[in-house]
Amino acid sequence: MKMRTVAAALGLAALFVATMAAAQPLTSGLELWLDATQGLATTGNSVDSWTGLAGGHVFTPPGAKPTVVPGALNGQAVVSFGSSPLKTATADLGDQKTVFVVLAPDSLPLNQNQRFFGHYGNGQLRYNTGLASGWFGFNADQADTAGVAVGQFAILTYRFDDDVQIGINGRTPSYGSASNPSFTTTSSLAVGGVGDGGGNFGGDIAEVLVYDNPLPAGDRSDVEWYLMRKWFDATVRPYTPDAHTAALYHLDETSGTTAADGSGNGLGLTASSSPLNGADGVVGIGAAAGPFPDGASQLGRSLSAPEVAVFDTDHFTIEAWVQDPALTADHDGVFAYRNGNSSRFQFGVLGTAGRLALGIQRDDTGGYYNMQTGGLTWADDEWYHIAVTYDSNTAAANDSIVTFYQTPYGETDAILVAQLLGQPDLEPLTAGGTLRLGGFDGIDGRSFGGWLDEVRYSNVVRRGFNLYIPEPATLALLGGGLLALLRRRRSR
Repeated sequence: MKMRTVAAALGLAALFVATMAAAQPLTSGLELWLDATQGLATTGNSVDSWTGLAGGHVFTPPGAKPTVVPGALNGQAVVSFGSSPLKTATADLGDQKTVFVVLAPDSLPLNQNQRFFGHYGNGQLRYNTGLASGWFGFNADQADTAGVAVGQFAILTYRFDDDVQIGINGRTPSYGSASNPSFTTTSSLAVGGVGDGGGNFGGDIAEVLVYDNPLPAGDRSDVEWYLMRKWFDATVRPYTPDAHTAALYHLDETSGTTAADGSGNGLGLTASSSPLNGADGVVGIGAAAGPFPDGASQLGRSLSAPEVAVFDTDHFTIEAWVQDPALTADHDGVFAYRNGNSSRFQFGVLGTAGRLALGIQRDDTGGYYNMQTGGLTWADDEWYHIAVTYDSNTAAANDSIVTFYQTPYGETDAILVAQLLGQPDLEPLTAGGTLRLGGFDGIDGRSFGGWLDEVRYSNVVRRGFNLYIPEPATLALLGGGLLALLRRRRSR
């Protein structure tokens, strides 16, 4: 089974719910692991020491003790820091590493006085004027401003590879600086501060992971996935069918040749060479289907007249989570129906430029017509939510509106990539054709290639999307400086 990368609302995407993961983080190259649910020695709620689960490093307080807060984040304990860190002399931070920290600051001052991990003077992981940042002989700030807020937990990822890259909540780390970072490994390594120099961290820390190499994208995503599932409203609830759902494929099957239809309309799809193998999909949705390398892997069924009538072709939305389209010279089909040249809709990725495209049979001429975006970027091993909406608009001929969305996993809002006005009306569907998922027409060169999850056809133009991997959880500051979880709506 291939592990797939992680990964959005009412409308287009599925809803986040809190879960706890029994899974462990990636262990290869793991040299330091602090987990607030394990390894703490306490007197009452005061932390006497925090022992790493990898490497056996013991962090102890040089001054005031932090406190453990049971059940604070997704029902699990966190360590709350105030004026003093925990330190160890047995571990170093340095170049050619990857660091993950799950934390929530209780303030974001307009200075560098929220230092939460590392060495003093060079090698400080900190916040700087409200941004995830660090000092490595120079300042390196995150390239975007999303995902950092007072009292809000986030996953910060630092990747050192003769440069400094910083990512937040599963976004691909971007350059804080292309300069080669410096680390003062002669000073103690600290959590909840940097050991010396003041500016210690105020807030909560749930977990710290340090790897001895700059993790590649797939491994990095696996670690972020583990953290999201463990600590946050980070998993996704599969779509719940509503009055507008014509067809819905969760693609959770781990074996067999038939993908069930979750809409209640009984439109299950089968393949002669099954792509239903339990590959991991977008977090929490369950399994994904794929790969789809050829016509035999395409899932399909012939539709009768009553089944064809399920699909409204005046107003509809087709959507899916997708990963790694083949980007062939032909179509990488996602979801389609075709009955010869009498009726069709075909949604997928077109050509080596990676355009989103919707092909239809025109109502006025009966000819084939293809509507498409410009070329789009598809990063390897990344999930994207894609959608097309079709609105026949008024009773006038050929004034339909077609809108395409391509949203990378981690974005807060659906990204409209093209809206086409004055498009032809769609020929009503006729019975006897084939409904397909994962390709068009049973043709090898028109197969999707990669992985698909949560494919849905809705008899409505869905709008107002709010897609996102967690901003993970919102917290309120309570008496005694403790942070308690307030669940916020989570949708994708």
